Amino acid sequence: MTNFLDSVLTDPQYHFWYGSENSGPSKVDGSFSEVFSFKGSSGVCQFLCSFAISGILRLVIRCASYSEGYIYLGIGFTPADIFMNRSLDDKLWEISPAPDVWTNKKSTKVPLEHVVTHGNLLLRGHMSNGPRSIVHVEILEFNPMFGSLRSLIGGKQRIVDGKSLEMLRSPQNSQTNSKSAKNIQRFSCVVEIVNCLSVRLSKRNNWYCNSKENNALPLEILPLHRESLFVSGETNLEAMFCYEIISTDLALVIALKVGSGGKSFAAAFVPIPAVTEKKELKALMDENQWKTHDYKKNANANEGLQRIAIRNIRAEILMSEVLTYWNPNQE
Repeated sequence: MTNFLDSVLTDPQYHFWYGSENSGPSKVDGSFSEVFSFKGSSGVCQFLCSFAISGILRLVIRCASYSEGYIYLGIGFTPADIFMNRSLDDKLWEISPAPDVWTNKKSTKVPLEHVVTHGNLLLRGHMSNGPRSIVHVEILEFNPMFGSLRSLIGGKQRIVDGKSLEMLRSPQNSQTNSKSAKNIQRFSCVVEIVNCLSVRLSKRNNWYCNSKENNALPLEILPLHRESLFVSGETNLEAMFCYEIISTDLALVIALKVGSGGKSFAAAFVPIPAVTEKKELKALMDENQWKTHDYKKNANANEGLQRIAIRNIRAEILMSEVLTYWNPNQE
C-alpha cells in the first residue's frame, strides 16, 4: 500500500472468507509505503480490506487468489459508516463499474489493474496472477483540469447512498476558489516504473523536467519491485529520465510530453552513459528521426501499448489520461 497523500491512512478493517492476516501495520503514513501479508486456507485467500481516509471516507479493496492461479480484484471509495461484511461485497459487486468503484465480475489468470476516482482522489490497484499474488494499491490527490467535469472549484463531493456523487458547495469559499483557479496546475502525470528483471535498475545521472512540481525520482528499483513518480506543470509538462540496467551496458530512457496539444512519449534502449537533458528530449521525441528500430519507439497516448526490445530485454510502455508507466522484463 502506497499513500501519496499528506494525511495518514488509519483504522484498517478486514473481512475474510478464506484466510487471515499474516502481518501488517496499523496505519500508512503520508508519502510512505507499507507491506501487508495475508495467508489463505483451503487453497484460497479471499478478503475485504479497508482504510480510513478521513472521518467520512474510506478506501476498500476486495481480492481473491486461488491455488489454480485465478484472481479477482476490486477497489473503491465508500462512506466511513459502512460495515465490513458480505453486504458491502455485494454492494461493490452491484455498483461496479462506476467512477468510484470497479471490480471484475469474473476471476481470471491475467494480471489485473483498476483505477477509480472520487473528487480529486485517485485510487489505483494492480494484482499479479496467483497463487502467490502481489497486490499493490496506491492513493494520491491531484488537481483536476480546470473546466473539466471533475473540477472541484467551489466545492467538494461526497458519496450518496454508496452509489452516486453529490456536489457540496461552500458559498463563503466560492469567491476565493474562483480567484485561485488560474493557479491550478493543469497537467499532471503519475509515472510508474515496474522492474520485472532479476537485476536492479539504477539512476546514475540527473533527470530533466520543465516543472519543479514533482517528487524525487527513485534512485533505484530493485528486482520485482515498482516505484512511482508524480510530476505536474501549469501550462505543459515535459520530462525525461533513464535507468541503467545493472550488469549490462544499457540504459532505458523514457521521455514524455503532456499539454494542450495532446500526450505523447518516447522510449529507447541506449548505451551507457545516457544523457537526459532538454536537447536529448527534443531529439528523442522527434518522430521524424527514426521509425523502424526495434529498440526505439515514439507514440501518442491514444496509440496504446508500445514495445521496444534489444537482445533478450524488452520494455512495455503505456500512457493513459493520468498514468504513464513502463515495464521492463527479460525474455
